[in-house]
Amino acid sequence: MKSRCWINLLFILAIGLSGCSSSFASRVLAPSKVEVIDSVDDLPPSLLDTTIPWNGSMLTLDGSVVALPDDASGFIRIANNHQWITYQSAPLVAKNGQIPHVQDYYIVMYDLLTQNKRYLVKMHSSFPSAIAIEAPSFSPDDHYVIFWVGWEDDEDLSVVDIQTGEIRRLNVNITLTNFGMPDIASDGSIVAICQGATQGLISELCLLDSQGKFIRYLTTENYSWPGYGRFTPDGQYVVYESRFRLYIVKRDGTERHQIAPCSALFGPLAVTDNYAITACYISQDPDCYALFAARLDGNDFRRIGYIPPYCTTER
Repeated sequence: MKSRCWINLLFILAIGLSGCSSSFASRVLAPSKVEVIDSVDDLPPSLLDTTIPWNGSMLTLDGSVVALPDDASGFIRIANNHQWITYQSAPLVAKNGQIPHVQDYYIVMYDLLTQNKRYLVKMHSSFPSAIAIEAPSFSPDDHYVIFWVGWEDDEDLSVVDIQTGEIRRLNVNITLTNFGMPDIASDGSIVAICQGATQGLISELCLLDSQGKFIRYLTTENYSWPGYGRFTPDGQYVVYESRFRLYIVKRDGTERHQIAPCSALFGPLAVTDNYAITACYISQDPDCYALFAARLDGNDFRRIGYIPPYCTTER
C-alpha cells in the first residue's frame, strides 16, 4: 500500500485538524480581509442544522456540541437523520511491555442521542487478509455504509447493510489511489479518488456507478492526491478541494469553478443546497484553522467567527 502524507490524517477529525501538508502544493492562508459571521443569527438559514466534526466533537452550527466517543478516529460522517455517526475505530493494544499496536480495525455506528455503539464491520472477521478498513460514509437513505478496504497491493470499496449486517465488496474496476472517503449520491453513484489516465502518481476525482464501475474523471488536476469530493444534496454536482482551494464541478465533468480561495486538505466538511462548509488555514506557529461558509455559486465567502478556531502544535 502506498505511503503518503494522508496517513498523518488518520486521526484528523476525531481530534480536530492536522498540520499535514502536501508535497505537491503549499498550504493557502485564508484571506486576511473577509467578511465575518459574528452571530448565529447572521448564518444563512440553510446552515443552521448543519453538523460537522470539529475539535473533538460533533458541532452543529447553531452552537450545540456533542462529544465524540473516545475510540472515534479517522474521517467521521454524520447520517442524514442527524442522529448517527460512523467512523473507524482502531484501538491500540500493548501486551507484555510491547510497543502499542492496532489489534483490529472496526467500522462503527454511534447514536449521538442514546450513546449506543454498534460494530458494523470487524476487519479480521470480514476481511482477514486486509491491512486496514477506513473512511466510512452513509448512503443518502441511511440504509448502508460504504467504506474503503486496503490490502498490501490493492484497494477497494465495500458496503455494509445497517439492518442485516450483510457486507458486499464492490470490486471497483479502476485503481483507487487513496484512503479517500467515498461519497454517495441519491441514485447510488459514488465519487472517489482513483488513478488518473496518465497512471504513475497522478490521481483524479472519479465518478463510479453504484456497483463501482468507472464512469468518468471529474478532474484533470495533473498532480497527486486531490482532496475528497462530496455530492450536493441533489446529486448533480460535486464539491472538492484542489491545491488547498475549494471547487465545484457538475457530475458530467462540466461547469467547474472555484467557490472558496482556501480549504484544508480534506475538502468540504458539509455541503447543503446552497453552501459548503470548509476549514481554512489562518495562522502558523501555532497552526490554526477556522470555519468558513462558501456559497456554491462562488458569490459569498465568509468566516464563521462565532465558532473559535482550532489550533494545534503538530507540524
